[in-house]
Amino acid sequence: MNCAFLSGTYFAIYNERMSPTSSRFKNSTKHLALLASLAFGSALAMGAGCTFEPPGSVLGPGGGGGGADAGGGGDEADAGAGADETMTITFTSEPVGGSQYAPKNVVATWIEDANGVFVKTINRQSAVRTQHLIAWTQMSGGLAADQDAVTGATRLDHNTPVTATWEIPADLPDGIYTIRIETCDDNSATADQNTQGTFTFEKNGTASTQTPVGLGYTNVTIDYSGRL
Repeated sequence: MNCAFLSGTYFAIYNERMSPTSSRFKNSTKHLALLASLAFGSALAMGAGCTFEPPGSVLGPGGGGGGADAGGGGDEADAGAGADETMTITFTSEPVGGSQYAPKNVVATWIEDANGVFVKTINRQSAVRTQHLIAWTQMSGGLAADQDAVTGATRLDHNTPVTATWEIPADLPDGIYTIRIETCDDNSATADQNTQGTFTFEKNGTASTQTPVGLGYTNVTIDYSGRL
């Protein structure tokens, strides 16, 4: 009997099947079957004069808690899993006096970096009058920029709060980011004819909540989750 081959095969199966993170481990029926197969393999090994125990890299020597290497790997996994961050802004818009379509209106919310470079549209609610969101169109390049944004039809009033959430990419660097809002309830030809709001938040890993005041927008709340 080739002990090296049998031992290598045993350890490979053990590492794959007996890891607590394995979906196979969580299935009780398969778990029992695997225990039986491992026991049988162990008996064959001992009968052939081979001696070994389950590797410490998974459950530790003798099946206990993981060894030093396993602990280090767990720390790295935790660090990677904690990279998810979100930012949610809620606000209420106000009508522009003398507007043709008020209280109906269109709105766009997007993110820019500290240098004023467009990052992402996080919410747009507009239909045929999207073209009158002048500032948003100039910054984003138009509809092609928000294919994965939350979009909806033209809003019926200014009273219903708008909520927009940004699922921040894990590889995006920390720093100051700008939230820009544009609301339009007329056939605007320039951005100055629309209501615009600019707010900032810092992506730094620490959760925070802001309630800033901005011209044209009320009940503004900015919730940053921090790194989860």
